[in-house]
Amino acid sequence: MDLHTAYPRLLDDIKGFPGSDGEPGETTPLNQVLIDALPCVALLLDHHRDILFSNKSAHDVGAVPGMKCYGTWGQRETPCPWCLAPKALKTMEPQHLEVEALGFVMDTYWVPINAHLYLHYAFDVTDQKRSKQRLEWELAVASALANLSSVLLTEASIVKISQVVLDHAKEITTSAHGFVSEIDPTTGDNVAHTLTEMVKHQCRVSEENRKTRFPKGPDGRYRGLGGHALNTGQAFYTNSPATHTESGGIPDGHLTITAFLTIPAFIGQELVGQIALANPERDYSDRDLEAIQQFSNLYALALQRERRNEEKKKLEEQFFESQKMESIGRLAGGIAHDFNNILMGIIGNAESLARRIGDRSAIERKAAERIVTGADRAAHLTKQLLSFARGGKYHPIPLNINHAIEETIHVSEKIFEKNISVVFDFEQDIDAVEADDNQLNQVLTNLAINAKEAMPKRGTLTISTRNVGADEELVQRYPEVRPARYVKVSFADTGKGMSLEVRERIFEPFFTTKEMGTGLGLATVYGIIKNHEGYIYCSSEPKEGTTFTFYLPASEKAVAEKKAGGAVVTGEAVILVVDDEVDVRSAFQQQLESLGYTVLLAADGIEALDVYEKRGAAIDLVLLDLIMPDMAGRETYQALKKLNPDVKVFLVSGYSNNDKAAATMIDEGALGFIQKPLKRRQLSKAVSQALQR
Repeated sequence: MDLHTAYPRLLDDIKGFPGSDGEPGETTPLNQVLIDALPCVALLLDHHRDILFSNKSAHDVGAVPGMKCYGTWGQRETPCPWCLAPKALKTMEPQHLEVEALGFVMDTYWVPINAHLYLHYAFDVTDQKRSKQRLEWELAVASALANLSSVLLTEASIVKISQVVLDHAKEITTSAHGFVSEIDPTTGDNVAHTLTEMVKHQCRVSEENRKTRFPKGPDGRYRGLGGHALNTGQAFYTNSPATHTESGGIPDGHLTITAFLTIPAFIGQELVGQIALANPERDYSDRDLEAIQQFSNLYALALQRERRNEEKKKLEEQFFESQKMESIGRLAGGIAHDFNNILMGIIGNAESLARRIGDRSAIERKAAERIVTGADRAAHLTKQLLSFARGGKYHPIPLNINHAIEETIHVSEKIFEKNISVVFDFEQDIDAVEADDNQLNQVLTNLAINAKEAMPKRGTLTISTRNVGADEELVQRYPEVRPARYVKVSFADTGKGMSLEVRERIFEPFFTTKEMGTGLGLATVYGIIKNHEGYIYCSSEPKEGTTFTFYLPASEKAVAEKKAGGAVVTGEAVILVVDDEVDVRSAFQQQLESLGYTVLLAADGIEALDVYEKRGAAIDLVLLDLIMPDMAGRETYQALKKLNPDVKVFLVSGYSNNDKAAATMIDEGALGFIQKPLKRRQLSKAVSQALQR
C-alpha cells in the first residue's frame, strides 16, 4: 500500500476525525504516536491552507495548528508558487512534486480528503538527491577527463585541444561562455584560442575591435577579472562580478557577465595559460573550481607537449639548415679551391707578361694588366665563396667594432643617397673582438649595401652595438650557444622588408632577389660570422623593415693598431716550390725569379723529397701546397722534417687557413700560411718574412 492511500486510512481511524462540517476532533494517544513516527512532515489543512493538524516532524520546523502552511515554509506571506493544493482539491486526485528551495530538496504530496480538506506531507530527500547529483557530477567529470585524455594522445593541435577543453568545461559547469588561452612565451600576451568562435553569434563588439590577444598593461599586469587570476596565480570564481574589486567594466556591445570563473594553467612554476568561464545556469561553486582545475592540469600538459614538439621541430630545422649550409659550403669551397689554382696561373703569368712587355707596347701592357684586373675580380669572388664555406679567419686581430663601423660607413658614404639617414647607436665602452680586419669590412659593407638597396627612395639605417651575454633572443635562435661575453651588432633599416620565403633563404649562396646580383654578399656575411665563432640572424616582415643582427665573441686583448702596407721585397735565396698544378708552379717560378730568388720545382710530395735529399743543404725555404694527390701536404711536411728537423716550410693552398691539417702543421713548426691566388707583392712579403724567421 502506498502513502497516497495509507495516510487517509490512517486518519480515518483517528478519533474525532473531522466530519462534513470540516471541524476536526481529537486523536487518540496511540494514533498520535503512530503519526509522529512517520518519517516526514505531515499536515492536515483546509482549503484556506490553514494548518488543522501536524505531526512531530512538522512541529520541529514550526508548522503548528492555527498557522498558514506557507508562513512556516520560508516565512512567506503568499502561497508558495509551486503549491499544487488547489489542483488536488479541484480534481480530487493526489498531486506530487519534487521541490528544491531554501537549501532542501523535498519529495512533496498533496492528497485530497474532501472538497475542503487535504493531507500534505513532504519527505526530506536532500541527502539522497545530493548524493545522486554528486555521483552524476563525478561521472560526468570523469567522462570528460577521459575524453580529453584520449584527445591528448592524438596529434591534435593546441587549438583543437583548447576547443575540446572549452566544450567540456562549459558543459560541466552549465556555462554559456568562456575561453581557453595560452601565454605567448615571447611577448607575454594572453592569447585566447577559442574566444572569437565562442562569441561570434552573441557578442556585439565589432569584428575589428574584438580581441583574441590581451597584452599586459604598462604596469606589467594583466587587466580585468581574467587578468586577476593571471597576476595572482590563483583560481577563483565570483557570482557577483560587477562588485568584484578587479572588475574594470566592459566595452560597449560586450556580453553581460553574470558570473565568472577562471583557473590559470601552469607548467611547474611557469604560467602558460588560462581557462575562463562565464554565465552559468546556476551559481558557480567550489566543486566547479575543483573540476576545472583538473581540466587545467591536462591543458597544461597539452601545452607542454606542444612546446616540446615546437622546440624539437625548431632544432630539427636548425640541424637540417646547418647540414644544408655545410654541404653548400663544402661544394663552394671545392669550387673556390680549383678556381684559385687556375687564377694563380693566370695572375702569375699575366704579371710576368706585363713586366716583360715593359714600355715597348702600351697596348699590350694594358691588355696584360687587364688580365690581372679581371683575375683579381674573380679571386675576390672565390674569397667570398671561401668565406661562406667557413674559410677561416685569415689574420684575426683585436678590433674596436665601433671604429670599424664608422670607418666602413665613411668609406661607403657614396653608396648612400642624401635621403637615407645613418644613425649610430653605439655602446661607448664596447668590448674588443678578434676578427680579420678585411673580412669584418666585408661584413659591414655588405650589410650597409643591403640596407641601402632596401630603401630605394628614403629611409633610416640604425647601426647599434652592445656588450651582452648570451641573451634570450640569441638563445631562442641558437639553443646550443655557449655562455660567454659577446658584442652584439644590429643593422636596422626602414625599408620594404621581406617575406618569410625570402628570409628563410637569405643567406644561401647564389640566392638573390636582384636582377643583377650574384647572391654571394649575404652568404659571405654568414660564412665570415660563422668562421669567427659568431652568430647571425635576420628579422623582417613585409613593409616593416629588416634587421640583421650578429654576435661576435668579446676579447680581453687590447685593440691592435693598423700598420701601413709595404712595397715589393726582393731577396736572394733558394726556394723549393711544391705544387701539383703545372700552371701554379710556373706562376710561382716567374714571380719568385723576378724577385731575385732561385727556384726549384716539384710536382708532388715524392718528387719534393727526392729534390730535398739531393739539394737540401742549399734550400732556404719550401713553399708547400696542402692538397696534392698521392702524398698530401702534411705527409710531405713530416717526411721533410725527418730529413731536416729545422726545415723552413711555408704553406700555400687554394683553400684557406682553417684547414685542420694547416693548423696542425703550423703547431708543428710550419712558418705560416698564404692563400692562392696571390700577387707578386703579397708573395714577396710572405717569403721575406718566412726567410727572416
